[in-house]
Amino acid sequence: NTRVADVVVPDFLGMTREEIEAHEDSDLFDIQYTNPDYSSIYEQNKVCKQEPEGGSTVKKNGKVTLTISLGPKNVPFPELYNQTEENAKKNLYNSGYTKDNIEIIVEPHSDVGVGTVITTSPLAGVMIAADRIATTKVTIYISSGPPEKLVDLPNLIGAHQDNAESTLKVNGLKLGTVTEEYSNSIPKGFVCGMTPEYSSDTKVGQGTYVDIVISKGKMPPVQLTVDTPVYQSGDITISQAELRLKKGSKTYSSSEI
Repeated sequence: NTRVADVVVPDFLGMTREEIEAHEDSDLFDIQYTNPDYSSIYEQNKVCKQEPEGGSTVKKNGKVTLTISLGPKNVPFPELYNQTEENAKKNLYNSGYTKDNIEIIVEPHSDVGVGTVITTSPLAGVMIAADRIATTKVTIYISSGPPEKLVDLPNLIGAHQDNAESTLKVNGLKLGTVTEEYSNSIPKGFVCGMTPEYSSDTKVGQGTYVDIVISKGKMPPVQLTVDTPVYQSGDITISQAELRLKKGSKTYSSSEI
């Protein structure tokens, strides 16, 4: 009987079928291919498994079984739209995503309820390599409700108190605290101050309370009253009386005492 020679099996891992067919020793083996399989190491269309391993020996024309890679196994990113933040996180954890790689961003949205998911990054359906799920960074955008509607702040300075309140209502604002103080420039009963302060480009959220100050008119003049001491004849000398009177706001002569 003729003895069949032993031959060393090449390492075909990472090679394409075309590269294997062009290999100088490929004719020495009965190369067979199994069903393709996923691999996180070898790219798609390259050999990811080999039996027997490269470097081993087989008889000439012996069988070598190869498996072609489909690339990493990918799974779609889950759909989290309109879920609560808590449920969205649970679904991600159950899918293999990790807490440290999940970021929450809260922003206003007109159509999505408060505390629920607007969208995500990655988007739902994006294919993620199964072996990279644990390290994939995820951003969840949570709705804080409809955005605040801004309105122009009206100028109430110089308006009558009744008109000021109606002006606020027309602009979607509310009357806050009303106080009074003297004003030399604004007539009594009219607004002489407001908070927030008015400027031509000031906008505030609809429903904001606006405090106003109502003028009490001009500050009245200050009247000072000086009590003039009365002395009976013989109580003190004239010079003593003059000295005491000079310490007050008016000086009297001896002829006035």
